[in-house]
Amino acid sequence: MSLIYLIILIAVALILERLSSRDPFDRLHYGRSTDKGVLEPEEEFKITTTITNGKSRPVLFLRLEENVPPGLVLLDENNPDFHVQTSLYNCQTIAKLTQTLYIMPRQKLERTMRVKLMNRGRYVFHGGKMAVGDLLGFEENTQLLSDLMEVVVLPRRVEAPDTDAAFGNYLGDISVRRFILSDPILTAGFRDYTGREPMRDISWPASLRQGKLMVKQFDYTAELTATVLLSIDRGTTEEIELCFSLARHICEQLEEKRVSYSFLTGAYVSNSAGRWTFMGEGLGDKHLNTILEGLGRASRESILTLEKLLGKIGPQNGNNKAFILVCPPLSREDKQAISRFESRIGGKVFVIEAETASGEEDAA
Repeated sequence: MSLIYLIILIAVALILERLSSRDPFDRLHYGRSTDKGVLEPEEEFKITTTITNGKSRPVLFLRLEENVPPGLVLLDENNPDFHVQTSLYNCQTIAKLTQTLYIMPRQKLERTMRVKLMNRGRYVFHGGKMAVGDLLGFEENTQLLSDLMEVVVLPRRVEAPDTDAAFGNYLGDISVRRFILSDPILTAGFRDYTGREPMRDISWPASLRQGKLMVKQFDYTAELTATVLLSIDRGTTEEIELCFSLARHICEQLEEKRVSYSFLTGAYVSNSAGRWTFMGEGLGDKHLNTILEGLGRASRESILTLEKLLGKIGPQNGNNKAFILVCPPLSREDKQAISRFESRIGGKVFVIEAETASGEEDAA
């Protein structure tokens, strides 16, 4: 009798073994998401991994291996195993989160981790693999995961009181200078002709009504605007990172002063399609946040020299246009390029060099 029970037990075990190894990934679903997409350095955010077993039988052994950015910092004590290794094939650093679990029939498991990233940059969470074993542990089937998500960490905020003072004076000078020339588009009214005004300013309809020569009186309402230029050509790692932070600081200062501004950079921005390398004039949270995300995404690779970056700007009226350049320490060639640019636009450039984090008008 005991032999019969043994035979029945073995038969049941073999049936279960066969069932457990048949279509191991059928109706087994994996997903991963984050609660934030754009972050400050060291800001806490959450990663949620979801595994759903839609089958009527359990998955008794599942090993999940997820690829994560090497700079990820885990904040919970009960996190899965975290391994950082260097690939011998391409010398890349690879980080993985590994855990082993089981899932009951028609069960949905969610794991949420508290994490943070320390430094500016674009961080990609891409793929991994999931392994499912049979009931008796004789074999293991593996499936590659193809999920893709990313988070962007913004440049660190910097305090630059010396730059702020010089920058405020620079904007003040530009603002005053705009009153030297009147705006020929906006007419505020009419006044008597004195003989010093050009004939084109005479208003003949107003002269006929008044019985004497009258000239148009123009309004001085040209709006102060700015262009922020970011060059990282020939900078060290530390200087380039400071450039990104200073560019953020200047854009936030312009927002605070309610000065409309555009943005142009010679840095390579991954997945940009031109969206983050140039932003037209604007103001407000959406405009600022788009520029800041680009500063977070940007690599430390320069695709334009300073001279070529300046060459992308057409002739402008320097009396009501502010140009702010953020860059690593300038070479003699850079200073000459700035001098030629100032001659072309008829104005001055406010230069902030990342080495000293202080700004001054370039007088070259």
